[in-house]
Amino acid sequence: MKSSPRRSALTFLLFILVCIFTGRAYYPLSVLSAVFIHETGHMLTAKAVGIPLWDVRYTPFGIRMRFDISTAGTVSAVAVYLSGSLVSIICGAVTLHFTSPHSRAVFAFALISLTLGLINLMPVRGFDGGCILERLLSAKLYPDTAYRAVKAVSDVFVFFFWFCALYVSLNEWINVSMITLSVYLILASL
Repeated sequence: MKSSPRRSALTFLLFILVCIFTGRAYYPLSVLSAVFIHETGHMLTAKAVGIPLWDVRYTPFGIRMRFDISTAGTVSAVAVYLSGSLVSIICGAVTLHFTSPHSRAVFAFALISLTLGLINLMPVRGFDGGCILERLLSAKLYPDTAYRAVKAVSDVFVFFFWFCALYVSLNEWINVSMITLSVYLILASL
């Protein structure tokens, strides 16, 4: 799903306005900082193992970077995919440990970093976890077989997550974040 720069800018502007309107003006800066640190983890690892960056796309849900991993070994490719999530989780955990919940912006950054790192490890196509799984399976199986296996795992995982979001929303409370994430997972796995 390709997104134009104008559409991405309008979506992000709408996000900022909603945050300001709801009294969370610090939230966009926390999100941008967490995404920047996550993507920096990918870029630094790619540079360290000699994998060039092909292109960078800005989407309404963040940044999507593509690397030229066609000639990279399995270990190097997995390291690049894994590094963003590891940096996010470590940075979020350290920040959470040393900050007070009363410091809203820093606390939000820590939670967003942890969430970003963990969500990206899900075995869903288009996420770091799905790319890791496909690369590991491609080392042992034919690429087409690995692709179909990852697609099947991704579809089952997305369906399960969507079912949980629907269940929670119908039985407890409407969780807009969980529903939004489940819709995004469906779109990312297509």
